[in-house]
Amino acid sequence: MVGNEWHLVPNGQLHRLDWSAIDRLMGYHEVEQGNELMRGLHIFSQHYAKKFNQLLIEAK
Repeated sequence: MVGNEWHLVPNGQLHRLDWSAIDRLMGYHEVEQGNELMRGLHIFSQHYAKKFNQLLIEAK
Protein backbone atom coordinates (compact mmCIF):
# COMPACT_ATOMS: atom_id res chain seq x y z
CA MET A 1 0.00 0.00 0.00
CA VAL A 2 1.19 3.51 -0.76
CA GLY A 3 2.40 5.55 2.23
CA ASN A 4 0.15 8.51 1.52
CA GLU A 5 -3.25 8.48 -0.13
CA TRP A 6 -5.95 11.03 -0.77
CA HIS A 7 -9.35 10.32 0.70
CA LEU A 8 -12.64 12.17 0.61
CA VAL A 9 -13.84 12.79 4.15
CA PRO A 10 -17.46 13.43 5.25
CA ASN A 11 -17.17 17.23 5.12
CA GLY A 12 -16.28 16.98 1.44
CA GLN A 13 -12.66 18.06 1.74
CA LEU A 14 -9.71 16.02 0.57
CA HIS A 15 -7.35 15.01 3.32
CA ARG A 16 -4.05 13.28 2.95
CA LEU A 17 -3.82 10.23 5.17
CA ASP A 18 -0.45 9.03 6.31
CA TRP A 19 -1.17 5.35 6.92
CA SER A 20 2.11 4.81 8.77
CA ALA A 21 1.12 7.51 11.29
CA ILE A 22 -2.33 5.93 11.64
CA ASP A 23 -0.70 2.54 12.12
CA ARG A 24 1.51 3.88 14.93
CA LEU A 25 -1.49 5.59 16.51
CA MET A 26 -3.61 2.44 16.33
CA GLY A 27 -0.78 0.23 17.55
CA TYR A 28 -0.20 -1.61 14.27
CA HIS A 29 3.46 -2.25 13.65
CA GLU A 30 3.40 -4.71 10.80
CA VAL A 31 0.19 -4.99 8.86
CA GLU A 32 -0.16 -7.73 6.29
CA GLN A 33 -1.78 -6.75 3.01
CA GLY A 34 -4.78 -8.94 3.79
CA ASN A 35 -5.48 -6.89 6.90
CA GLU A 36 -5.51 -3.50 5.16
CA LEU A 37 -9.21 -3.74 4.32
CA MET A 38 -10.01 -4.68 7.92
CA ARG A 39 -7.90 -1.78 9.18
CA GLY A 40 -9.72 0.62 6.86
CA LEU A 41 -13.10 -0.68 7.97
CA HIS A 42 -12.07 -0.43 11.62
CA ILE A 43 -10.99 3.22 11.27
CA PHE A 44 -14.10 4.01 9.20
CA SER A 45 -16.47 2.37 11.69
CA GLN A 46 -14.87 4.08 14.69
CA HIS A 47 -15.16 7.47 12.99
CA TYR A 48 -18.84 6.99 12.14
CA ALA A 49 -19.68 5.46 15.52
CA LYS A 50 -18.44 8.68 17.17
CA LYS A 51 -20.47 10.81 14.73
CA PHE A 52 -23.58 8.68 15.27
CA ASN A 53 -23.29 8.84 19.06
CA GLN A 54 -22.88 12.62 18.86
CA LEU A 55 -26.06 12.88 16.76
CA LEU A 56 -27.96 10.71 19.24
CA ILE A 57 -26.87 12.92 22.14
CA GLU A 58 -27.86 16.07 20.25
CA ALA A 59 -31.27 14.58 19.37
CA LYS A 60 -32.23 14.04 23.01
